[in-house]
Amino acid sequence: MKKNKYLVILALLMITIISGGVVYAKRTTYFTLTGEVPAQIKLVLKVRYEPKQGTDECVTHKKIKSYDMYLNPETARQEQDSTYQLTLPTFLRVSGCYLPIRSINIEALGKYREYMLYGKKYDKESGDRFAAGIGFYNARDEKLLDKQPLHYRSLCQWTFRIMPEGLIKILNCKAPDEQWKLPEDKFKQGKLNFYLARNNLAGQIVTVDFRLNPKEKPYFEGSWLKTDQGWRLCQETETTRRCQTPPTFSTFEMDGKTCTVYPNCTEQ
Repeated sequence: MKKNKYLVILALLMITIISGGVVYAKRTTYFTLTGEVPAQIKLVLKVRYEPKQGTDECVTHKKIKSYDMYLNPETARQEQDSTYQLTLPTFLRVSGCYLPIRSINIEALGKYREYMLYGKKYDKESGDRFAAGIGFYNARDEKLLDKQPLHYRSLCQWTFRIMPEGLIKILNCKAPDEQWKLPEDKFKQGKLNFYLARNNLAGQIVTVDFRLNPKEKPYFEGSWLKTDQGWRLCQETETTRRCQTPPTFSTFEMDGKTCTVYPNCTEQ
């Protein structure tokens, strides 16, 4: 009998560990996050929940783990442009602690190449860890809730640079206007960050579209020169990596080959 008692206790402990103590109450409300996502890019979310400041109901929760709680859903990478849809709770209950949603960080993780290692295929990936950010607050003026926009955009672009292992690509995402245009002034180009009213979130559909600029560009502007054959890497000097007049070009490594131009490696 004592042995069975221990087995029951062990089973309950395992359930608590696996679930993390998270309880989706019957009254939990949800909202939908949806939008477009480019081919070969997946989205990795970090959804943060934390208690209201000044509440005492989370004292027990704080003793067993930190105040914050995270959910980490992600989308599947597709071969073609596609759409995604995620249903997220507006709050959680952990050990009796009420945790409303506080923020969402979206990372865009792109695949740009495959390579073989010991007979196994691997993906070369790069991501923008802050492709989009969403904050949540309680709106005091309910008249503003109906005016709250629910459609947002993030425009991503591949950049390339030289590292000791050769040419790599880096994904960078910024917030465009409604026509998917970025400001001409680079200092005015910023990340997509916006806020949503938490008390008007239940049942809402929030759209965050991601698109990919088909034109790649150098990570360090001025160190490559655009030619009819593609991008040529300029030779560094003792004082600068920027192209000189007249330019002197350098070779670089890409996919195990010595190249003179990107993206075709050699002049056609």
